[in-house]
Amino acid sequence: MTSGDLADNSVTNSKLDAGAVSTDKISAGAVTEAKLADGVLPYYAAPQFVAPTTLSLVRGRGATQTGTQRVGPGNYRVAFTRDLSACTLFPTLADANYSVDPGLPFAREIVAGVDNANTARAFVRTYDAIGADTDSDFTIQALC
Repeated sequence: MTSGDLADNSVTNSKLDAGAVSTDKISAGAVTEAKLADGVLPYYAAPQFVAPTTLSLVRGRGATQTGTQRVGPGNYRVAFTRDLSACTLFPTLADANYSVDPGLPFAREIVAGVDNANTARAFVRTYDAIGADTDSDFTIQALC
């Protein structure tokens, strides 16, 4: 029997035994990103500075350039296509050109949260060891 022999929606979760579908029963290439439900893969954004104060979204899933901006030194808003209220945000510093001062054990930090003014945006802050806002490239994932 092949999938062409089955009527649409004839196989449902309630008709499958626990463990009936396992990775060894799924053929290579059968599950693609396009076939997954929205929200299964994490949303992410990877903005970078294209000028001293201009932030550009260079890649992402579920992120948009419109609304992604540098608010001020070390403070950014990153726009997504969904409400982030029920998501967990994972920001990561990504500045390959930054050299860490050996005298400072934690030379840079990053924090993120859902923007109170618009829950489809994340607010990101990057700062140095003494708490001064400092511009840095970063990535952010939203697992919802």
